[in-house]
Amino acid sequence: MVCRLALLWGVATAFGLIGPAAVAQKDVKTCQAEIQASYSKIAVAYRHHDLKAYGELMTPEVKIIGPDGKSRDFKASLALTRADMAATGKIRSAKLVFHGSTVHGNEVTSDVTEVWDCDTIDTKGEYGPKGKVYPTIWCQRGIHTHVRTGHDWLLQRLVSKGNPTFTFGGKPLIPLSKNGKKP
Repeated sequence: MVCRLALLWGVATAFGLIGPAAVAQKDVKTCQAEIQASYSKIAVAYRHHDLKAYGELMTPEVKIIGPDGKSRDFKASLALTRADMAATGKIRSAKLVFHGSTVHGNEVTSDVTEVWDCDTIDTKGEYGPKGKVYPTIWCQRGIHTHVRTGHDWLLQRLVSKGNPTFTFGGKPLIPLSKNGKKP
């Protein structure tokens, strides 16, 4: 009987059914779910144009590296977000699609795609008539590092991977200036 239990334990551990591998896998899924819940608070902050609530979802030393390779700190991030909030109308959904995550204690680094289904308000007339509302899908892949502090996961670092896609009616929404037209 003891031999059978030892054999079952060995096989189960080897295949990750029990033991550290199973716990680590559960931790990744749990962390991803908790990070997704924190991320949903960003959409709430956007809906209410609440820059303070948005800022509380990042560490004070956050570093965001855009597709152009330029780095933004906390203050610059908030300034950019203020303008972005003004140009964001109804938000139908905002989520992270996880492609993989690594957990190191209270820090999680994930390869994710941010996906927003929302109305974009053309506040500057970049895409057509000033003030026109476009139902868009915005996607941006990146490497996000979140840290667990108290009750929430806060963004500590974000590195964009390539340019975001921005679609309207299933087709790319391209600024008039890139179409050879004047905005």
